[in-house]
Amino acid sequence: MLFKAALAVVACLVPTLASANDEALQFQIESELAYLKVGYGIESVEVRAEGVRTQVIVGVDTFVSNFSDVMWDTAQRASLMSPAPVLLLAVEQHSAFGNASGKRLCYLRARKGQVFEGTC
Repeated sequence: MLFKAALAVVACLVPTLASANDEALQFQIESELAYLKVGYGIESVEVRAEGVRTQVIVGVDTFVSNFSDVMWDTAQRASLMSPAPVLLLAVEQHSAFGNASGKRLCYLRARKGQVFEGTC
């Protein structure tokens, strides 16, 4: 009986703790990425925190000649973030790529202490 009561209390607390962690993580990522708006002409930064996976969507509406620098700089900063276990970064570049649709997505995953290359 006591075990069931303890289990019920833990079950009630888990969503609250996860939600609070997501909000703190979202604020941290937004703070870390805000400087990109000025430095690289990025128009929008949207963060979606979903449990242990956080998706950051950066909308780039102008040509960025040093796009690889943006990806590397962002990856380095993301890899230093704590407590972010996994950061999935999707960058939509409208004019830097010459494909038929005019849009292309680059995905980059970074774990704390490690940086992985993005794929386009």
